[in-house]
Amino acid sequence: MEQALEFSGMVFTMTGAFLITNKKEKTRLIGLFAFIAANYTVFAFASMKGLLPLQIQMIFFFFAGIPAIKSYCKNWKTVKKYLWIFSSVYLLLLISFVDFNIRSNSIPIIEIIAASIAVIGSYLQKFKLSDMRIISFIMFFVADILYVGISIENSLLFFGIQSFFFWFTSIKGIKSELNGESFYNWATTFLTTNFKTKRI
Repeated sequence: MEQALEFSGMVFTMTGAFLITNKKEKTRLIGLFAFIAANYTVFAFASMKGLLPLQIQMIFFFFAGIPAIKSYCKNWKTVKKYLWIFSSVYLLLLISFVDFNIRSNSIPIIEIIAASIAVIGSYLQKFKLSDMRIISFIMFFVADILYVGISIENSLLFFGIQSFFFWFTSIKGIKSELNGESFYNWATTFLTTNFKTKRI
């Protein structure tokens, strides 16, 4: 059961990562829902394994993804209602059938750094401006370099595979938003525009 949940979480996450790189907003929205499904699945997996750090990360990822879904949803009130209903049923089933066995009371600093970067990246997906989406994908790429190492250390095969796959989707997302412009030119322009020193 644990492996099935970990595998399902990987599939949902990889699907979401691929779809959010698309230019079509409807496809991006489906990708964001795939991420939410991954949050539910991986949280259940982490609960069964007693992985407190991973549980906390999934909670933060869930709430960071909600603003992005709201940004792309035309019927947000209806979606919000169903999310509340599903989440309530999900938690009830989780409490009823899962034996919570917390094995860790502390979170390694590397996991805090990786999760923080990834959560901010998820939140930035709410913005439709190319600059913000490029920054989001850069943050995903950096976070998943760390997550590959974390997954190897914790023997999380499927989590490692999805993190490695994020390298590809992050680069794909950046290229899609650059629309033919070189990354160097974009970075130079972005930094010059946003961080130029004001002369007194």
